[in-house]
Amino acid sequence: MKKLLALIPAALTALLLWSAYAPMNESCAIVFALVPMLVISRFCTPKRSLVLWTICGLLFWVATLSWMPAIIKNNGPWPLVILGWFGLGTACALFFSAFGWLTARAWQAVRVRGNRAGETLLVLLVVEPFVWAGLEWCRSVVPFGGFAWNYLGTAVGGIPSFAAPARLGGVY
Repeated sequence: MKKLLALIPAALTALLLWSAYAPMNESCAIVFALVPMLVISRFCTPKRSLVLWTICGLLFWVATLSWMPAIIKNNGPWPLVILGWFGLGTACALFFSAFGWLTARAWQAVRVRGNRAGETLLVLLVVEPFVWAGLEWCRSVVPFGGFAWNYLGTAVGGIPSFAAPARLGGVY
């Protein structure tokens, strides 16, 4: 039962992230979308964080790529379309996995050193944002084409005050 309850933050984050992009375009959801899983990363082991972020990423990407079965209508062979849909979803979910593991390791280091306020701020304001942005960049330039789609920064485009920093560093 306890393991099933741990899936709630993963599903909630995936749902909120999905709703921030087309066709829902609920830009405000992006403000809170990552919070449930960021809390998980902060308080659990890196291995557990990796597993839960992988589930979250898979749920998000499969929902986001739900247009792929439409390829079948254009004479795409349905087994290959389904395989491609879940294959691409899984590949993109691996970047979520890496984020979960890396941030949980950072929080683990902070806990070991005594939860100093400066280190906590460093992880919150520097490590987590830079790891997320770096992994989004990696996802876009990975060999064989990359998948430069649904960056976190594109979801805040509808909120001018949040989109303003993009003038300095781009969508990342």
